[in-house]
This record gives sequence, C-alpha cells and structure tokens, in this order.
Amino acid sequence: MKIDNNFLKISGSDIIYPYDIDEYILSNPTTYEKLYSFEEETTETLISSSIFCVVESDTIVSHSVHQDVIEVTPVQSGSVYVKTYSIQNLSTKEIEEVTEDRWNYVRKKRDKLLSETDYLALQDTETLTEEWTIYRQSLRDITNQSDPFNVNWPTKP
Repeated sequence: MKIDNNFLKISGSDIIYPYDIDEYILSNPTTYEKLYSFEEETTETLISSSIFCVVESDTIVSHSVHQDVIEVTPVQSGSVYVKTYSIQNLSTKEIEEVTEDRWNYVRKKRDKLLSETDYLALQDTETLTEEWTIYRQSLRDITNQSDPFNVNWPTKP
C-alpha cells in the first residue's frame, strides 16, 4: 500500500473525506515535523484525534471504456483506511462522447502516420511501391472499422 498524504477524520458518526490535514497541523504545530515521516508516535497522535491515513489499494480496478471508476468512502484496514472504488456505467450520451473522442484520436494518429509517408507519394508515383500504396490506403480506410477502441492498425512496410 502506498501512503500519498490523504487523510480521513471521523467526527461523531460522520466521516470527513478527504480531510485537510493542514487544519490539524495549524492547531498542533509540534506534530508538523513528525507528520510526514509517519513515525509511530505521530500516527498514534492522529488516531487519538480520529484522523486516519488513507492509502491506495494494491488492487487494480478493472473496467471497460464504457464505465467510470468512482472513488467512494475508504474502508478501514487496521490503523489506516484503504481507498475503495465503484464502477459506474456511462450514460448513452457519455458513451457517444467517449466514442467520438476516441475516433478523433484515431483520425489524428492516422493523419500523422500518413504525413510521415507523404514524401513517398509526392515523388514520382512510379516509385511508390505496392506495399506502401496498400499501407497508405489501409490508413485511409481505418475509420471504416467498427470499434475505435480496438483498431487494427496496418504495419509499415
């Protein structure tokens, strides 16, 4: 688990997350120097004030391009809390926007790859080999594919 200076404070039955640790430091200046070394004494001091370190989970959250990862309230694990996430499906409109953004990316990449070989086509057309002609046409046809997230890019000759 990785500590990345995120904190959570429990106040009665409420969980304040993220918690701004600067507020605690200002009211407890002697803690400041020890805080970022995460010495046991400082950790215990924070815990006694109902402030807990929030760490990144070692678990990788898997999701599709039509889903969003949302951070939710961390879960306690010993003396720290671990970030947790939920997966949320995108709306139809969001899926359309993500797909259009991806097609824009595909077109830009295609245009860049074509421009890298323009010098071949601008010369005497008899010097453009059949392999290069097929490659360049395959790039032009890239947007005829059905899925911008799974594009089959042609290989340069």
